[in-house]
Amino acid sequence: MPRYVRCSLSRVFGNVFVLVAASLMLLDYYTVVEHWRHHTLFLLAYHVLVVLLAWSFVQTMITDPGQVPPYWGFAMGDSELKRRRYCLMCHVFKPERCHHCSACNRCVLNMDHHCPWVNNCIGFYNRKFFMLLLCYVFLTTWCTAVAMFPACRDIVLAFQERPTLDRLWPFVVVGVYAGNLALAVAISMFLRFHFSLVLANRTTIDTMDKSKKPTEVLAKQFTKGLYLNWCQVFGRNPFMWPIPAMSRSGKPLGDGVSWRPDPVVTTSEEPDLVEARGKQAAQLPSLVVSQLSPSQKSLRSSNLPTESGPQSPRPTLERKNDDLTKT
Repeated sequence: MPRYVRCSLSRVFGNVFVLVAASLMLLDYYTVVEHWRHHTLFLLAYHVLVVLLAWSFVQTMITDPGQVPPYWGFAMGDSELKRRRYCLMCHVFKPERCHHCSACNRCVLNMDHHCPWVNNCIGFYNRKFFMLLLCYVFLTTWCTAVAMFPACRDIVLAFQERPTLDRLWPFVVVGVYAGNLALAVAISMFLRFHFSLVLANRTTIDTMDKSKKPTEVLAKQFTKGLYLNWCQVFGRNPFMWPIPAMSRSGKPLGDGVSWRPDPVVTTSEEPDLVEARGKQAAQLPSLVVSQLSPSQKSLRSSNLPTESGPQSPRPTLERKNDDLTKT
């Protein structure tokens, strides 16, 4: 289960962007409630979105994105790439898709990016909350844009008929509406990008991979299918998908350390590679037997089952008793 981030001095001074984001949300909230205070059903639905947005915002900010487990490292026979993934800052071996964040000064499991608006990294355990935050910001901003359009249109038409600066509040409403509309358009593109990453089981850092592998191979390097890719972030419980909370059935799949996707055929050379690996795996028992000594081979052949059934050797104690009776 995820843990919460410990409060520190750097996190307190790093909450400037958090205060700015919270102030913008409160300003949008006040303008909508002020103009729609007589429409109960609309305000009820709008408050549900605002509560879910604030809940997702807090959960994304305080949830630990995931850290390297204690005593985790490479085993004998692991690839050389895994041995080279050593963080000189944290003094730990980094699992695959784990990266060091210079802002948080720590290694993060399945790191996507560092978000200054929540003053936290987006990683394995809080990526669901971040995606829900984007969804509820998208719904709230567009709901605000539709709800405030008639009022802003009337303000602009009234100013065209009678240009005056007697009242400042109408200009504040128009300015907030323009900023909210720009945020809605930006969040729409941002949400589309991150949903495409989730459905492909990728992160923002994965898209910046500079290796020499083909683009198709990189795009399907960790994919397990649309459903499992979705459950990798949101969990298997559909009832927990829209709720910014973590439960035993709603937690992400896996542990954030091991990434072993099913083999995906991406190029014409891939089937030959899979067939060669299959032959190599089939020849592995014979290679092991060829390295045995003659005595070990004879012992192995004597213990192999025959056509009449497996031969069970007589116990040593029974053999000793037979020798005593003969003497």
